[in-house]
Amino acid sequence: MTGPALRSAVLIGLLAALPVAWAQDVVGDDLFGAGGLISEVEPAGAEVPADTFLETGGVQLGGDLSFSARLQLDLDAVEDEDPFATGLDDLSARLFVDARPASTLRVYLEGQASYTTVAGLELSLREAFADVTVFETVFLRVGKQTLNWGVGTFFSPANLLNTERLDPEAPNAQLDGPVAVKAQLPVGTDNLTGYLIVDDLGEDGELSVAARYEFLVGDYEVTTGAVAQPDGPWALMATATGSIADVTLF
Repeated sequence: MTGPALRSAVLIGLLAALPVAWAQDVVGDDLFGAGGLISEVEPAGAEVPADTFLETGGVQLGGDLSFSARLQLDLDAVEDEDPFATGLDDLSARLFVDARPASTLRVYLEGQASYTTVAGLELSLREAFADVTVFETVFLRVGKQTLNWGVGTFFSPANLLNTERLDPEAPNAQLDGPVAVKAQLPVGTDNLTGYLIVDDLGEDGELSVAARYEFLVGDYEVTTGAVAQPDGPWALMATATGSIADVTLF
C-alpha cells in the first residue's frame, strides 16, 4: 500500500473509531454510571405495620348535631290564648379534633355546645387529652378524659370514676370524666390499668388512686377494680361479661 493510501486508511479508521468511543463513554456514564437510568436504592429500615396504620400525619375534624322540638296543645286555653305552644327543647352540637402526628402520640379535643329555651346556651369541654406510648409497652393518657368502667344501658353500678352519673333518660350520652393520668399495661391477654385522678384543679386539689385488672375466665371477661379517695369512701368493683347460647350476660 502506497503512502497516501496508507494515510487515508488510518484517517478513515480514526474517524470510524471516534463515534464508537464517544458512544461508549456517554452510554457508560449515563446508563450504567452514577447518574444513569438504573440506580441502586438504599434499603429502608424495618417498618412496623401498626405505625403505618396509626400515623395519619394530619388533623381530623368531626362532630354531630342533634335537636328536638315540641308542639304542645292546651285544651284548657281560654278564647284569647293560643292553644298551641312550640319551643326548642334541646339543640346540641359536638365537635372534636383528633391529631395523630406519630404512631406514639395522639392529641384529642372534644367540646359540646347545647341550647335550650330554659337554660339558654351552655358550652362545655368534654375531653382534652394526649395519648403517649412508652417503649411500645405502656400506654399513657394524660388530661381530661371519660373513664369507662363496666357497661350498662340504663344503670352502670361500676361507674366509680366519672364526675357524671348515667342518666336513664339519655343512656347514650357521653359521661363527663375527670382530669387524670391513665397508664395501661397489657400482660398477655390481660390488662392492668392504673389511674391517678385529680379531684380539683385548684390549689387544694387532692389525688385519688384507682386500679383495674381485666382477665379471661373461659369465655367470660372479668374485671376487678379498686378506688382510694382522700375525702370519699373507698370502693371495690367486679364485673363479668359473657354469654349463654345467644344471650349476652353482664
